[in-house]
This record gives sequence, C-alpha cells and structure tokens, in this order.
Amino acid sequence: MDFSELPGRPGGSPGAHAQSVSCGHSECSERAIVSFDSQFLCLDHLVARCYSQLEECDQRDVLEQVQTGTGIGGHAAQFLDECRTKVAVVLVTRPELPNLERARLLDILLWASELDEKQRWRWPNRRTAAGM
Repeated sequence: MDFSELPGRPGGSPGAHAQSVSCGHSECSERAIVSFDSQFLCLDHLVARCYSQLEECDQRDVLEQVQTGTGIGGHAAQFLDECRTKVAVVLVTRPELPNLERARLLDILLWASELDEKQRWRWPNRRTAAGM
C-alpha cells in the first residue's frame, strides 16, 4: 500500500477504507501516516526510525572510510532514497503539522541528502547513473 492510499489522505479514496490504519510499531495505537520499509508508522515512530537508521548509516560510513576507503553500502542507499521520498511526501501532504514536527522532518531530509551526497561522490558509477 502506498502512502496516498492511507485513509483520509489526498489521492486516497476515503470510501475504500472503513477505518484508519494503525501504526505497525508494537503497542502503538496512533494513526499511521506513512508506509515505510513495508511497515505503517505514525509520525513519532517514523522520526525515531529515520534518526536511528541515519545514525547507523553515518557511523557505518565513517567506519568503512577508515577500514576500506569505501562509502555507504547498497542497503543504506535504498534506505536513504526511501527516507528522503517518504519524508518529503509527509511534508507536502501534511501542511497542518506543527512547526516543531516539520523541523524534525526537514532535519531528517537534510541529513539523508547529505549522506547520499557523500555516497555519490565516493562512487563515481552511482553519480554517473544518477545523471550528474
């Protein structure tokens, strides 16, 4: 299911869903706002997961640079792409979010973009494939 298919979202059909989709995180009853990594997440769990994985990508990147001279691996690159895409969708489709929440999402978007940019410059074939 795509984000636009969540109940009550622009582009989603409200009649297609009788009830809201709950966050897939254990013991969370909040309404999901996005499908991320094949799991529906509320805003707080989306933010927590993104920050956790961005930290892991950043640490792994530093470790790989020191040990091998290479950058972020393929799984991390997929995460960065999904992270940027899903966070941007939430920012665009949820104008009612408070400024603090929007700032957290913008911080995630910036950090994911910075890590992706580091990877692009380390891997010339990816930079070429991306049309740069």
